[in-house]
Amino acid sequence: MNLLLLIFFSGLFDRIEAVAGNEIFLKSELDELSIFYGGEDTTRILIRDELLNRALIVKKAEQETLLVRDQEIIAMLDARFEQLRQQLGDEGLEAECHKRGITVQDLRAKYYKEIKDQLLLRRFLEKKARPYLIVTPTEVRQFYEQKKDSIAVRPGTVVLKHILLMIKPSQSEIANAIKKISEVYDLLLRGGEFSVLAKEFSDDPYSKKRGGLLGRIRRGETVEEFEKVVFNLKPGEISSPFQTRFGLHIVEVLSKDEESVLVRQILVAVQPTKSDTIRTFNQAKRLSKIIKDGADFDSMAVVYSDDPMSKQGSTTLGEFIEEQIPPAFKDKIVNLAEKEISEPILTPYGYHILKIDEKIPRQSLSYEEMRSRIEEYLRERKFQTEYEKWTSKIKQDVFNIVINED
Repeated sequence: MNLLLLIFFSGLFDRIEAVAGNEIFLKSELDELSIFYGGEDTTRILIRDELLNRALIVKKAEQETLLVRDQEIIAMLDARFEQLRQQLGDEGLEAECHKRGITVQDLRAKYYKEIKDQLLLRRFLEKKARPYLIVTPTEVRQFYEQKKDSIAVRPGTVVLKHILLMIKPSQSEIANAIKKISEVYDLLLRGGEFSVLAKEFSDDPYSKKRGGLLGRIRRGETVEEFEKVVFNLKPGEISSPFQTRFGLHIVEVLSKDEESVLVRQILVAVQPTKSDTIRTFNQAKRLSKIIKDGADFDSMAVVYSDDPMSKQGSTTLGEFIEEQIPPAFKDKIVNLAEKEISEPILTPYGYHILKIDEKIPRQSLSYEEMRSRIEEYLRERKFQTEYEKWTSKIKQDVFNIVINED
């Protein structure tokens, strides 16, 4: 769940953990945030201190009559709620609020205060920090000379192209799966309970223990064949069996709106056998040799690749830092030169044939190339130092801080 939701959905009746002026921090806020960041006591203390620091600076900003326009807050508030609706949907947002014992309007009010505080914090820090954030050319140059061996380096990279041959099941395996899904569908037509049959026959370990429930699926979140079926069903309707790359499915739509559906499924997976793996390896071996003998890589991808992107001619897998090449690939291509072709490489997706499209060697970066990044880093470091000074001074001089250590 969104981190801000974790904060705002705290219980209404809660232990007070700390007080700064009129600002109260609840135990549940720190509990959920500390779990999010690892759950250790030291993490909890750091979170508590940061919340206190922010509250103190906001109050100081209010004392100095720094203002935030209501239109600015509303614009950010509307944008944040739109993001929540995209993540959860209207029904999902209302359900979360109901589960926590608050209304959507309560949540909106909490967000309003949070955004206002964030903007006040930014105004105050911009005002106070400006005189202290000057970074001189001498400071930048000294930092570069001291650290250039570790920071002024662009690592070597490799641009990879690929052809993917998926290990597909034989026709006999497909026939067995079709027979099984047809028998399950027949049981449904005779009045069988969907959730019971899903627990008994589905090969999807995630959904079968929940009676086939997949949850709410939004447009664009699943494969095209699955999306086409579920969005064409009405609530309460059950599909006839259909196929995707995951296997054979029967789905039931429980509820839907324009952009999402709540569905459950029965999946019969079609599993490749050892002989299917050997057959695909031999095919990949032959294809690798044909390309090494002079066939055009991209043209072969259009004909043979099972990756939809490379089949359309977009064969580039990506540019990888040499030290971060996926382990399954690294050992097989480490000694290949630019434009060379690999032997077949097995991954969970199938057999890959890789082409080293480009090798970019490790490079040292000049002072001019690094200058702006070093300036930004030094400015941020100075800002953090001043931030700690301000919060410490405000704590000592202005506000009464009470911390519950029980």
